Amino acid sequence: MSGTVFENPFRAPGRWWKGNLHTHTTVSDGVLPPAEAAGRYRALGYDFLAITDHGILVEPFEAPEGLLVVRGIEHALICDEPPRVWHVVSLEPTREAAPEGRSLGRFIADIRDSSSFWFLSHPYWSSLSEEDLLTIDGLTAVEVFNTICERIVGRGHSEQAWDYALACGRRLNALAVDDAHAECDYGRGWIMLRAETLDLETLLDALRRGLYYASCGPEITDLTIEGGVVSVHCSPCRSITFMAASPRGRRVAAPEGELLESAQYEIKGTETYVRVQVEDAEGRRAYANPVYLEDDVEGNTP
Repeated sequence: MSGTVFENPFRAPGRWWKGNLHTHTTVSDGVLPPAEAAGRYRALGYDFLAITDHGILVEPFEAPEGLLVVRGIEHALICDEPPRVWHVVSLEPTREAAPEGRSLGRFIADIRDSSSFWFLSHPYWSSLSEEDLLTIDGLTAVEVFNTICERIVGRGHSEQAWDYALACGRRLNALAVDDAHAECDYGRGWIMLRAETLDLETLLDALRRGLYYASCGPEITDLTIEGGVVSVHCSPCRSITFMAASPRGRRVAAPEGELLESAQYEIKGTETYVRVQVEDAEGRRAYANPVYLEDDVEGNTP
């Protein structure tokens, strides 16, 4: 059987930290000033928050006790034919917004080369095709759920584009974010990040390594790969799906009137990737980052 490649956050040392990586304030088009937005997130139990206003890096401010604030920018490149827009978030950039009017390749290169961590925002809302994701050189993470895009126009879920890119051999981790503009956006999409301590460098390292899972509500409490079997434990849910390139994978649904808290999937060896998706009784989802299969890897990574 093929070996698996997966840096497992559920087996990493430390504890879970909750955070949102996409937030707007009155510096661009949000409704609250940065310090007040940070205070609201801390009151919701968040441990870290990225302020990512459009085209501008927010000046440092005094953050609430216990909240790590990450500085970021949301960049945009608008294309007319076919009509679509590229929104990319850069965290802790070494310089501010990329100049306008550039080609996509140059736009992405500028962001990639000046970011401590970067990711693609809301591909469904942006009218990006599945093929578009394959053109972004060096992309390692994508917003699979975006709160405001779902709330306003019902285009918050981008799982299909993510799975297509994975089936084509790309390695992409999943983010759930608020992209908060209004207060009603707060606390609906987040990541749970695994680390021993929470400081900026540790956070950025864990993001780059994929030591997190994304959620809109459910909790994934454990995920293991042993003897070619993927096992997952979670908060009570109505289904657990092991996603792989179609027609592979498996969906486990709870019996009528009941809920699930665990499921297993035996890897066949032809999947190329397997990812776990949990859905609760309210339709909210949680996403583990993908497990990759490689023929030249011996054994399984726990």
